[in-house]
Amino acid sequence: LDDVVRPALEAGGIGRVFTLRTDRDRPLIAVATQPSLNRLPCKVQIAKGHQQALMPHDFSLWAEVDRRRLIQESTMSDASLQETTLQYQNRIIHLVQSLPESYIRSICGAVQGRAKRVVEALGYRHLQVSD
Repeated sequence: LDDVVRPALEAGGIGRVFTLRTDRDRPLIAVATQPSLNRLPCKVQIAKGHQQALMPHDFSLWAEVDRRRLIQESTMSDASLQETTLQYQNRIIHLVQSLPESYIRSICGAVQGRAKRVVEALGYRHLQVSD
């Protein structure tokens, strides 16, 4: 939050008139994270419940990672598929890091339009977010 999110918000001129809304992902609700959230230049609202519909980019990114994982695994030997949890995690991290920058930019660029369509369709429990 301090190294990436806050500088990006500040560079974009995001101030207190804006609100960062997020769901209850564990890293964001951890006690250790609270000081970083308080240092953001905008207000922060954490939803009362997990609201995946607020983060449509998550679905797109993980669907692409999963698609690539399945392709990769279809070419792996049975012995290679007998990997440890750490090996699997490292493989997934590598898949995430190998996503083309143009793909990441296109997904992030589409978030505003997607979120707007979710709201217009009343497709998430937005009334659970308190001001």
